Amino acid sequence: ALNKLPGISSQGGNLVKLNLYFLFNNYLNWKRTELQEPASYAPGIVHRLDKDTSGVMVLAKDKTFAAAFAQCLKSRSNITKAYIGVVEGIPRPILTLLNPKTERKLKRKKAPQNFLELGFQKRYIVTSAEIGGEEESKESRTNYEVLGIVKIKKNSHETSYLLSPKVYPELELSDSDVKEFFEEIEGEEEVVYNTIIRYEIEGGRKHQIRIHSAGVLETPVESGIKYNEENIVEDYVEKVLKD
Repeated sequence: ALNKLPGISSQGGNLVKLNLYFLFNNYLNWKRTELQEPASYAPGIVHRLDKDTSGVMVLAKDKTFAAAFAQCLKSRSNITKAYIGVVEGIPRPILTLLNPKTERKLKRKKAPQNFLELGFQKRYIVTSAEIGGEEESKESRTNYEVLGIVKIKKNSHETSYLLSPKVYPELELSDSDVKEFFEEIEGEEEVVYNTIIRYEIEGGRKHQIRIHSAGVLETPVESGIKYNEENIVEDYVEKVLKD
């Protein structure tokens, strides 16, 4: 098990020569030759992470382990695949809590008394619309939990955070802290928000997190350029609504 750095592909391709499989295979060959280890390795990639995604990856030294681990992944036996992402803006369900009438308009936000409970509760998205250009429509589910909201003043770059009391109970947040976080900014200084979200996926459809985040929550993953384009998001939301 290792922590894959961003910018490294899991596997090679026509234009990808430097990749995790290549590095891992070279490492095992070095152990076999330089350290004279008798083991015969048949390395394999048993799951993948996107090139720009960092995180834990498990690699197989032999086919026996590769087959066993692949079966565990398929059945989700004792394995949870969790992802943490930073998204642009605040998810629609959270905005609805702040102001049910205006939703997307942050200028008139008013935090409810129970925001600390409702704003950070676990939620899920279920769709059976087409995902990632795949022809067959299959149900996919993304469980997600807001870990924190970041507020940035664009002119001064002053940054403040509202973190989940479920994850950080030692912070002892109060309703007044929430109200202060969402209150109007004086003057003309522009404010932008980012949200930190923990995802757990069921189904594992291609680009599921990116599409669910942009198309349903209306908060594209930072640097997820492919799904930030309005036409792609609108087309996907339209499919979800029809479904």
